[in-house]
Amino acid sequence: MGIRDTLNFSFSSAEYLQLASVPIMLSGTVLFLWSGRVLGRYMRVEIEVREEHELVTRGPYSRIRHPTYTGHLMVELAAFFLFFHPVLILGFLARAAIAYKRALMEEQLLASEAGFGQRYRDYMLRTGRFLPRLTGPRR
Repeated sequence: MGIRDTLNFSFSSAEYLQLASVPIMLSGTVLFLWSGRVLGRYMRVEIEVREEHELVTRGPYSRIRHPTYTGHLMVELAAFFLFFHPVLILGFLARAAIAYKRALMEEQLLASEAGFGQRYRDYMLRTGRFLPRLTGPRR
């Protein structure tokens, strides 16, 4: 047994998760690229509202407020399912925490009067943060 074997998680039926990792990774990649294409020039690292900023609510943004984060996290999770290495799950958890914090910061700005105000707050009621909302709008 080498060091690689001692670091990887091992359990029965692991191969099913490894098989599932491929469509999860492909779906996450497609979602990330599609979201970036729909967001276009508004996709930036900085959390800001730019001059003549448009509230994008088409494509994946019609159901999810942060589909780029979702796509990225799907790829990260799929990598863990493929290799079952503890460093990969730690990386996924760290990136999930960062995505959550950034999403909250973005939502706070976009819901403010410096952003889109009530229009964004209404958008938040009908969409999910990282996954589509399964129920009707919150009130």
